[in-house]
Amino acid sequence: MQEFIVRYFPEILLKSRSVRQYCTKRLIWNIERLLKAIHPSCHVERRWAEARVTCPKEVVAQVKEILAHTPGIDKSMSIVRSPWETLEDIAEKAVELYGGMIQGKTLAVRVKRPKKKTGFTSQQAEREIGGRLMSLGLAKKVDLTHPEIKIEIVVEEQEALFFHERIPGLGGFPLGTQGRCLSMISGGYDSSVASFKSIRRGMVTHFLFFNLGGIAHERAVKQHAYYLWKRFGASHSVKFVSVPFEEVVAEILDKVDDGYMGVFIKRAFLKAATPIAARLNCPAIVTGEAIAQVSSQTLANLQIIDTATDRLVVRPLIVADKQETIRECGRIGTRAFADRMPEYCAVISSRPTIAANAEKMAKEEEKFPWEVLERAVEQAVYLPIESIAEEAHEVEEVPVFDELDPETDIIIDIRSEEFRQKRPLNTGSVPVIEMKLTEVQSRFPALPPLPDKRYALVCLRGITSREKAATLREAGFSNVGVYLLDSK
Repeated sequence: MQEFIVRYFPEILLKSRSVRQYCTKRLIWNIERLLKAIHPSCHVERRWAEARVTCPKEVVAQVKEILAHTPGIDKSMSIVRSPWETLEDIAEKAVELYGGMIQGKTLAVRVKRPKKKTGFTSQQAEREIGGRLMSLGLAKKVDLTHPEIKIEIVVEEQEALFFHERIPGLGGFPLGTQGRCLSMISGGYDSSVASFKSIRRGMVTHFLFFNLGGIAHERAVKQHAYYLWKRFGASHSVKFVSVPFEEVVAEILDKVDDGYMGVFIKRAFLKAATPIAARLNCPAIVTGEAIAQVSSQTLANLQIIDTATDRLVVRPLIVADKQETIRECGRIGTRAFADRMPEYCAVISSRPTIAANAEKMAKEEEKFPWEVLERAVEQAVYLPIESIAEEAHEVEEVPVFDELDPETDIIIDIRSEEFRQKRPLNTGSVPVIEMKLTEVQSRFPALPPLPDKRYALVCLRGITSREKAATLREAGFSNVGVYLLDSK
């Protein structure tokens, strides 16, 4: 069996006795649940300042992964036990274990003797072991204040415990100690890191997705959310909730004043999230918004947005820089997902307000048909996050039509009216049908069936058109592809 010492996140140790006990009990429960899933012989023992984990040798790599990514752990260290009779025995074992780790590093040796019945003091042991290691000629020097390698040894009556490999922990608070939240996830950088931070801080985090891009977009975001849960929050089961929001967006584009659309849709998101959060017993809604990142995220606009819900709105990235958020995506392993995720800016104002007025917003909301939002919430799908692993990871490749023939092809232009005017299509006599992005799924099935012809979707960068085409192909329309403007 392999042993590990697990050190608690320092903030836990600063809490009152009762809170500390509550947090450490929850952490032990979380670790044990994760470890038992990989091997029934894994065992966790809670102590006041640390925990002990034992596991079979064959699952050591999996255990290390769990200890590195479970919220509430500051660091873990593997233990090597070795019998001893003299101080020389301990020093020789230290050279064997640490000799290969000290090349070019500064070091310090720390020895503890819980029983004190060893025949030597801790200081004598530290000097002997440190001297033997320095005699190898590998380490730079001894640095007792800020060593690069800290060698920790606990000397018991019959055995010495050598703290060997160090595994940096995630920090934060044990999952479940800070309640539940509902994180709005789009699959981009911001919502990814915001969700991670809520998990790390101890909140059981459910995922809420507003579907603007169809089946392919939803599948990609599901995989993103599943990764976050599996890697950092798998001790607790959560839900992935998908809300069909294209009809809501279509009404916003049609009914809401241009300058207020950005703030309006953020309020619509919160209004839709509120009953879902209540159903999942989540007092808080998490978003990836950051001050000044876009026009809707000024202080004035965020204040107006927040009044759309009675839930607490948590913004972990509120003062974060975008580049730091992207770097954090890389650190936690979600950048690959976010890099591939298109921005679904279905609501874009040409003259967005940076200081929305409450009275004006109230007037905009008076003319909005809120039954479409209520219908979207009623149609929301609540999926256990574990079931996402069973879904196919691969999306069918959407064909790209390089050349179009007026006899066999029809273009569907899903760009905004503004971009149609800025960049008119130059496709000769190929027929063109103009459609709003939000109308594709509802209008396409009503088009004449053309078994010998192809429909080619066109958007600005070929991203949204691919997603829409993939959704239509999954619905059974095999004669749909995309036409890329950028390649012409």
